Amino acid sequence: MAALPPNQGGRRGFTLVEMLVVVVIIGILASLITAVAMQARRRARIAVIALEISELDMACKAFKARFGDYPPDGCDTTVTARFVKKAFPRMTSGSAPSVTPATALVVWLKGVSADPTNPFGASPTSMIGPFFDFDTSRISANTYWPPGVAIDTTGTKAGYVYFRAENGGYAGKTWDTRGGAMTDGRITTNPPWMNPGSFQIRACGLDGKWATPWATSFGVGTDYKAEDYDDMTNFSNGTLEDSITP
Repeated sequence: MAALPPNQGGRRGFTLVEMLVVVVIIGILASLITAVAMQARRRARIAVIALEISELDMACKAFKARFGDYPPDGCDTTVTARFVKKAFPRMTSGSAPSVTPATALVVWLKGVSADPTNPFGASPTSMIGPFFDFDTSRISANTYWPPGVAIDTTGTKAGYVYFRAENGGYAGKTWDTRGGAMTDGRITTNPPWMNPGSFQIRACGLDGKWATPWATSFGVGTDYKAEDYDDMTNFSNGTLEDSITP
């Protein structure tokens, strides 16, 4: 039987160049898959926070249906006192809670005592509410933090902030570096406030940071800082970046 010519009748192995090409292709595919997975994970986190903002929004409306107005945000103690007097006319003991835009959601939506004479008494036997099912592991110093965002325990920052409209606007509704009320920047002449008849809820976004100064013009993005783009509100479609007008 005649001998087979070299490299004929046997299986030829990969050359070094072919192996390097395969390795490079696998690396490219892996990086693409990783990037897609990371983006999908980010969008999923955004969707979870957006859903929670929607639930907080509905809770504020349920609060109004029960007590006749949206929760005070604490920017004006006179407004808070006036609300308490109207909502709890039989109150004879205790005092109105001290709130800020960073603590108002927790303080009001966790519910109040069913005792009409002392609605803010400690350890009530029965409650009106809660209006929202807070995850207590995400509450620090009466501030509520979005899911998946690192909690600041110093009491100087906040995850969610809440602003209640007064007289059709939000003049003076700023507090520290924890966000601020926003106008509609898509209208160049006398831009109106967003949600001028109700309230604004704003989340610090996935980065857990507020910009300084904060963005005030919604929908345009020209005055946003790096920390603003992933912030979310109860009037934005996802993040502030998602809602920028082309």
